Formats: sequence, structure tokens, C-alpha cells
Amino acid sequence: MAQLGLHGALGLYVASRVGGARRQGATPPETPAGKPETADAAARGAGTGAGTSASVATESAGTKAFKFAYVLGNLLPDVDFFLLGPIYLINSKVGVTMHRSFSHSIITIAAVAVLVYALCRSPHRRAVAGGIGLGMLTHVVVDIFVWFSAVRLLWPLNYAGIPATINLWASYQPPGWVSNMLGALDSAAIAFYFWYLLRIARRRGTDAAYQPRLRFWSVALLVPSVLLGVLSFVLSRGLFDIVAYAFFIPFLLPLTLLVTFRMKETIYQA
Repeated sequence: MAQLGLHGALGLYVASRVGGARRQGATPPETPAGKPETADAAARGAGTGAGTSASVATESAGTKAFKFAYVLGNLLPDVDFFLLGPIYLINSKVGVTMHRSFSHSIITIAAVAVLVYALCRSPHRRAVAGGIGLGMLTHVVVDIFVWFSAVRLLWPLNYAGIPATINLWASYQPPGWVSNMLGALDSAAIAFYFWYLLRIARRRGTDAAYQPRLRFWSVALLVPSVLLGVLSFVLSRGLFDIVAYAFFIPFLLPLTLLVTFRMKETIYQA
């Protein structure tokens, strides 16, 4: 399963570590005594300081754009489930093998970054494209090391006979209940991501109107995780996947994307 919430939380953590020095650079300039500069002193230095202030403001806006794009990029590779869900119901084997292929390829990531750069109308389109690309790449690297499955890193070169797959877990097949439990924990992982967003929003004083709803989701999503955890020991792998995907694809995945966009200001200030 995707463990989408952990990808989102990781992206948010990295984003929160970006631009600290720039936020400090936005504070008022200080005198040698360590006190904020007076209005008269600031006016005297306007000739040289105005350009610097404008540069800091521009740099800060670019940093915000990068942060949001990076968090969103960490979520985007698993959007392939919107396509794979219907395919899975028709042919489960094809649906499973297609995941972590086209949407997890560095060729696709490069193409998406270039496309975003070309279509983006923001003055910070370089930051947006870079954030999307780096976020998607971070997602893929995590998938390679963590989720017990192959990643088609160079798709579609495999159709030309070129080795395109990396699988660090080729010699290990986890028990069925482990795979089921990972699926059951999807809801808990997304609840953790929402809680992390809520924590930052409280600290930064952002998205106040949405905080109660986000608090609700960060608690409510623990319930289906418990229920699916019980089913993970009862149902076969195939039947459990149908139940889990039927909940994840039409509900959890869209909810995660919608909350991410709704909490854009919080991510800007992370």
C-alpha cells in the first residue's frame, strides 16, 4: 500500500527545515548595539537597503512556493492509484505490477518538472518545478528502501529491453499479514500527517478556521485503521486489498490532496 501519509509527513518535515535563514533575514536590521534600527536610521539607509529588502521578500516568496511544491511532490507519485484502481478490479495482477512504474520513474519525474516549469505562470516557477521534481524523487527513494517491492526507476526503457527495475527486496517476500497490516496503517499514517499539519498551524497561527476540521480528521481516521487492522488477520491478501483500495482510492487519497491544498498557508509558514 502507499503509506501516503508518511510521504506527506516526510515532505512537510523537510519543508519545515527550508528557509530558516531567510525567515531570519526578514527581521528588522539591527544597530551595532543589537537594537532594532530606528526609523530615521532606516530612512538613511534606504538607498542601499531597499534593494536588499526587495530581494529578501522575493526570496521568501520563492521559498514558500518551493515548500508547498515539495510537499505536493511527495504525494504525487501515488496519484497513479486513480488509474490503477479500476484496472485492479479487472485484473488484480496487472494493477499491482503497474504501481511504482510510470509514476515512479525518474524519466516521468523529469518530464513533469519540465512541464510544470513550462506551464506555470508564477514568477517563482523555477522553485515550483524544482519542488515538485525533488518531492517526487524523495517519494521514489523512500519506496525503494522501505515498502518491500520493486520500483521501475527507468520506465518505460524496460520495453526496449533495458534494465529499468530496482528491487532491494527481491530475496525477501513479507508474510501476507505484513502486507495487509501496511495497508491497514494507511489511515493512521494520513492521520499522523494531518496531526503534523495541525501542530504547525497552531504554532504559526495559520488556517485557524480549518483547524477544528483537521483535528476531527486526525482523530477520526484512526477508527478505520483499527478496523482494517482486524480485517488484515481475517481476510486473504486479495480480498483485503479490494477492501483497502475501495476505501483508499475514492476517499483517503482525494481527502489527503484536498487537505494539502486547503492548508497551503500552513505549509508556506512551516
